[in-house]
Amino acid sequence: MRVFDHGEVKNNHGREAGRRAEGFGTIKHFWGGAVEVSAFQSLIRDVYFQRDSRRGSDKTFLWFLEEVGELTRSYRRGERSEIGSEMADVLAWLASMANLLDVDLESELLKKYPQACPLCSSVPCICPFR
Repeated sequence: MRVFDHGEVKNNHGREAGRRAEGFGTIKHFWGGAVEVSAFQSLIRDVYFQRDSRRGSDKTFLWFLEEVGELTRSYRRGERSEIGSEMADVLAWLASMANLLDVDLESELLKKYPQACPLCSSVPCICPFR
């Protein structure tokens, strides 16, 4: 079980950018071995929805694309130590987009990938390799 204490806010470069609003308090999240998609999306909504709403879906989508670009750069450069962090950023920005567009990611994942390949219905997939 991990405990995340989000007292200070850091900007993208790791420098202190400020503190949480008075009265907001310290947030502690206790994750077991796995995080449900709906719980993660809800956390992202709680933390960022107000800011994302002010920014709007078009600009938030551009931030999402920038994170995909950073993941691409880390992958192409072979920066193995950065890839996981960049994937987490991509997932967080995707959750922000889903919140702005009122999309339930967990529900959509379960519809699209019903515990098997959506094309051949097999596990593992037996579709022709492309």
